[in-house]
Amino acid sequence: MNQRDRIKQSGKELYMMGLQSQDIARILGVSATTVSTWTSKEGWREERAAKLSQKRTIQDRILDLIDYQLEALNERVLGYRTANPDELPLLDKGEIDALSKMFAVIKGRELQWATVVDIVREFAEHVHRKDADLAKALVPYSDDFLQLKRDLMTN
Repeated sequence: MNQRDRIKQSGKELYMMGLQSQDIARILGVSATTVSTWTSKEGWREERAAKLSQKRTIQDRILDLIDYQLEALNERVLGYRTANPDELPLLDKGEIDALSKMFAVIKGRELQWATVVDIVREFAEHVHRKDADLAKALVPYSDDFLQLKRDLMTN
């Protein structure tokens, strides 16, 4: 694979991660027109759309399963309350474990993302206290980094 093919492959990887054409051009040192040509002639747009659609479908299926489990658990609790109105039904260890795992699936990535954003924000504030001009110059790089991390966490 020659240098141009390696650059194009890198461009495709960045595009599939969700970066915009102008950002890819800046990172790779090529023109935005070149990246735009690659995305249209090589079918990158369609490939990325299909990938995102598939990801949403998988996520939707997982959320549907979680909804089903919660509904089944809720029905069991309501049935117990109807039969025993003076008692509060407790969940067994397995049900608590299942709820904990479902919560982790939904919230784990959001919590990780919040941590990354907080660290980048704290670093930016630290740099700003030392050198405001440098902090302003780092903003595009911080944005790029956060976009890359977000894309990696959602894949």
